[in-house]
Amino acid sequence: MKQNFPTALLSGDCEKLIFKTLNSRGFTPTNTLLGHSVCSDEVNTRGEQIIPLMIDRWNKKGFALGGLAGLPFAGKSGFGAYLHHVPDDGKLLVIFAPHVGIDAEGQIGGLQRDGQIKVSSACGAAIGAYKALQSKKKTPDDPLLVYDNLERENLDTKFDPQLEQIVNLLAPRLKGIDDAQNSISFVTYQMYGIIRELITACITQTDDLFDYTTEIAVVGGVIINRRKGGDFFQPLSFETRKRCSSGDTKKIDTPIDLYEETFGPRPNIQDIMGSKQAIDRASIFTS
Repeated sequence: MKQNFPTALLSGDCEKLIFKTLNSRGFTPTNTLLGHSVCSDEVNTRGEQIIPLMIDRWNKKGFALGGLAGLPFAGKSGFGAYLHHVPDDGKLLVIFAPHVGIDAEGQIGGLQRDGQIKVSSACGAAIGAYKALQSKKKTPDDPLLVYDNLERENLDTKFDPQLEQIVNLLAPRLKGIDDAQNSISFVTYQMYGIIRELITACITQTDDLFDYTTEIAVVGGVIINRRKGGDFFQPLSFETRKRCSSGDTKKIDTPIDLYEETFGPRPNIQDIMGSKQAIDRASIFTS
């Protein structure tokens, strides 16, 4: 696991580090509203998982922003509703993450679920989108997946809007996957980038953000599901934003990076991803 997801921590340990940093900045369970954008998969709601732990910590409340693969399918309207529910003069805390399973043999992308003998895919939506794109290559030997050449599904007979959107957003990000150590790890990191960009857009394009909150902290990473022993969380970003110091209520100050203060040095994943270009495409270390 560490080979593909370095710096991953047990979810409980990661949650405690996040709380310690935010509590020192004045975030408390009574003045903070948690929002989360993770996959709908039931494995992400088990007691040892990062989201239930965060909900329990932050006043036993959490606004669900995410859908399949962790994309914030609640959209700007959902983010606006979440914003309007914050306590008066309170703070917002958003955590987002794609997820990936690790089976008993250490294989990435598989998970033996409770009550099942067979190993099933996780994240099923992300892997399903990747398989759909693989089946639509121009030729079997073509390593590139070009969005312009994809045919749209017939939505008159197939209602699958979330998966279609995942396919559309993932398609232009798969260049370089043949150079990666593991294709599922590569896809997982690209899904992280998609979610991060969508969450950032919700924040930066909400003009009345600081009419309702004094500060918004955002934690991003990868959830790593296991059958036994507790789940892991690999933090990849942690930053906070406030109203522009110039007093302009429509502008946001440059994000304050809390990552190294909380988790230590950032992970080196260039060998895992195959190239710096693939890392940049995943928006892993950029705002």
